Amino acid sequence: MLQRRLHGLRPLDGEWLFRRMGYSEATNPAHMGMIMSTAKGKAIGVFQSKKIAPTPVEYLKALEAALFGGAGTPLSGGTHDVKPSRVAVDEKDAVARLQRVLTPAGITARFQPPPTEL
Repeated sequence: MLQRRLHGLRPLDGEWLFRRMGYSEATNPAHMGMIMSTAKGKAIGVFQSKKIAPTPVEYLKALEAALFGGAGTPLSGGTHDVKPSRVAVDEKDAVARLQRVLTPAGITARFQPPPTEL
């Protein structure tokens, strides 16, 4: 279970931002997104959703892949033995479910409006 695996990681004082690379089929036909660390100011990874708006499950899978890769262990020999203390997503409908899953694991989820809504 993801919650149990997340409990084993140290919290990082920072936030990971999940941002889509476009907000319409025309600007993002592959439904790609990027995960960025606001604490380190760098990209953590990319993700892809089935539709233009990612689901909570797709965000959780992207978080899990960024933290554990495909092997189920932290990436890069322990350099990712930490978890973000917060995640921000640009899909408002996903936030409540992310909060239910991530809060018990020590991660706060919040909505970050897309740049077009700021």
